[in-house]
This record gives sequence, structure tokens and C-alpha cells, in this order.
Amino acid sequence: MKSMRCLTSIFAGLVSAALLCGPQLASAAQYDQRLANLSTRGQIGTGSNIMITGFVVNEGAPKKVLVRAVGYSLARFGLATSTLLANPTLSIYNGDGQLVLQNDTWGAADNDQAVLTATTAAAGAFALGTTTANGSNDAALVATLSPGTYTAQVSGVGNTSGIGLLEVYDISGSARLINLSTRAVVAAGNGVLISGLVIAPSTGPRRLLIRAAGPALTALGVAGAIADPVFSIYNDKSVIISGGSNDNWSSGTAANTAAVSAAFAKAGAFPFAEGSRDAALVIDLNPGSYTIQVAGVGGTGGVSLVEVYDLSSETLSTVGVSASVAAADARGSSPVVFTLSRTGDVSKAIAVGYTLSGSAQSGVDYVPVSGVANFAAGASTATVSLVPKTNGSNLNNRIATLTLLANNSYGVGSNDTASGSFFYNSGSLFISNLRTPATVTGSTAYGTGTIQLAPDEKSAYINVAFSNL
Repeated sequence: MKSMRCLTSIFAGLVSAALLCGPQLASAAQYDQRLANLSTRGQIGTGSNIMITGFVVNEGAPKKVLVRAVGYSLARFGLATSTLLANPTLSIYNGDGQLVLQNDTWGAADNDQAVLTATTAAAGAFALGTTTANGSNDAALVATLSPGTYTAQVSGVGNTSGIGLLEVYDISGSARLINLSTRAVVAAGNGVLISGLVIAPSTGPRRLLIRAAGPALTALGVAGAIADPVFSIYNDKSVIISGGSNDNWSSGTAANTAAVSAAFAKAGAFPFAEGSRDAALVIDLNPGSYTIQVAGVGGTGGVSLVEVYDLSSETLSTVGVSASVAAADARGSSPVVFTLSRTGDVSKAIAVGYTLSGSAQSGVDYVPVSGVANFAAGASTATVSLVPKTNGSNLNNRIATLTLLANNSYGVGSNDTASGSFFYNSGSLFISNLRTPATVTGSTAYGTGTIQLAPDEKSAYINVAFSNL
């Protein structure tokens, strides 16, 4: 990913950035070793100073996310209503700059309220207000997004401005949100840009690259960029974590500068000039909730781009399924066979859950199975066999569909379902007319021969009949 392309994408709606995080510990992330959600609170302006968050959905099954633009609902946390964005509009664009989804009022009739309410609860997100005075004009969307790049943009209805909160929650889907960036205004004086992130429970810390760009934006043609950003990372007790602050990214040792620069390259982030006043660091964070606060040195303000990149390797394997034997004789003994395959880390044994649906019924059309496929340590495949069960009343083909169930110990790929059929075979009937040879004269004898082949093709019924002998 080239630097100019990266920033142009962020500002024009063709973004390559995203991680999922938020201000409170969320419970919805489907997989343990992920950034669970992300939020950014800052001053939302007009024109080019609206808030823009870019994120990337990595390879895998489509990703379900909850995205919210919060204004007056923030008043419950002690912020004065007069400082808040009164009526935010939330717009989501794909990597081609096309508008995918948009919402102005979360409680609008065209927003599925049952789905939104259930998803908000699952994410552990605070409820939005129900009156104009406390946040009914705030915006929210539940979206299922295919792998690719997206931007979420927040602006004020009627060209208004104020403090707003943009949130993105990881709800489900094996695709990983690999990085996120938010461009917004750091207000002069005591103004700060605040990003919150949550690392979901896992077996260890996540290695993150965190950056606050200012002068680098000026070099890329962004007007009004902050001259000298500084950021600090706070834990859930509002304490700056050890090694969690940076002012100028290359002000440390040569070895540290080289390591951070290498992280830029690994993440695909645009480079910072050595000696610039942009801020960046690489840090390992344990599971928990954090905030990144960006300010201007000496109380200065301007446009900043705060970025979080997940540099951790994916340690979960991804599982898919196909029907390796897609059809079986309903009266035979050969089974329908589903083959589950996994990629990535296969060193650990895992148990993969699945459901069976379709017109074929367990215990009626096939012998019941456990609902769990076991991968041995080191194995990349496992199989599920559905052995036909004779059903004399069934003279029609029946379909069985296997669907993989998501779990924290593995990811589910886009090929998460497969189907096989049990077909009715009444056996083959062969008929032959019997006649006397042409050399035989004066005979009117004739006959019929039939062979009825059994469905398993292992036996047959043979009948021969003659007349006029």
C-alpha cells in the first residue's frame, strides 16, 4: 500500500485503515484474539473537517459491525449539550467511494429496531437517547460488510458542528479488521482527540502500531494540519501506561527509530519523515480497554490523523466445508461425506460445531451424528459422514445442508455451508423381447425377458416368459 494512495483513500472515501475498538469493554466480538471495538471522540466540523474513520475488512467471511455517530447522548457523561453535535449523520462508503449505507436518526422506521437493539446489547454499548434533548437524533447502523476498504463519515445535519463520538463495534464474522484511522480536528487550547480501543480476552497481548499524524498530512496537501501532535495511552483507570506516550516519533534511539519505521512498512502505513514532529510508537497491550488522547504541544490545534494498526499475527485457523461426496443412494450404504478444511495455525486440536438442515431428516433419512467435527493436532481436514437410513415412505430426493458454527477457538471462512443429497433409486429395469431365430420356420413362439437390478446393484430378479411354444 503506497503512502499517497493510503491518505488519498482516507480523505476521499477510498480508505485503507481500520481496527475495532471502543470506550468500554464490549462482549460481542466473536473471536477472542481481536480488537473488539474502537471509538473516536472529537470536534466534528464542516466541509473537509468532518470526522472520517477508515477501516479494512480483511479476508474471511463477511463482517457484521455496529457503527454509531453519537451527539446529545453524550450529555449523560457530563458533557454540556451546547458543545455537542446536535444531529449527526452517519455515512458508510466502500473502497470505490460509493455510498453503501446512511443513517440520520437511529430510531427511524427504515432502521430495523429489533436488530439494532439486540446488536447494541450484544456489543455492550450504552443505549442512545429517546428524545431530541438526550440523543434521539443520534445515528446508528448494523452492517454486514464483505472484505474490502470502507470509511465511516460523521457530519452535522444543516452544516452544524460540535463534539461527537464515532464508534465501530466488531459483532461477528471471521474476517479481521486489521487497522483503523480517524481524521478529525484537535481543538486549540485544552482540546483533545480521544480514541478508545478494547482488546478482547485472549491468551496474550496484541502488538499495536499507534500514530498521530500532523506535519505528514501537510506534506500530502491537507490544509490546517496540527503542527506538533502528542499522544498518551491511558488504561481503564485513567492512568498513562508505561511507555505509552510519544511526542516526536524519531526522537529516541536509532534502534527504536528503525523498529518503528519497520512497523510502518509492515502495516502498509505511509512513512513519516525522520525528524518530523509526527508521533508514533509500537507497544504490546494486554486485554482490556484503553484510550488514546491526542493533543497539540503548547495548546495548538489543527487536523490530525490518529491510527491504530494491529501487527499481531493471526493465530486462529480458519475452517471451511465442502461436500466431497455430494450424493448418496437413499437405499444404499455409501454416505454423503462433508470435508472440513482448515488453514492457518493447525498445530492445536479443535472441535468444530455444525448444524444440519434441509429436507433430509436426522434419524429418518440418515443416521444421527454428533454435531461436532474433531480436528486432531496437526490435521488440516476432518470429515462428517451421513449414512443413509432406509425410509420406505420416501420416494423423493432429500437435501442435507451442513452449516459451520462460529467459535472463539477458530474462524469460519466464506465457504461455511455445503449440501449433499439422498436420492431415491428404485433400481434399474431391463426388458428384452424374445423371438425365434430367422432360420426357424413355422414357429410363432415369442417371449419377454426382464431383469430388475436392486438399488445396491448387488442382486437382481430375472424373469423369462414364453408363448406359443
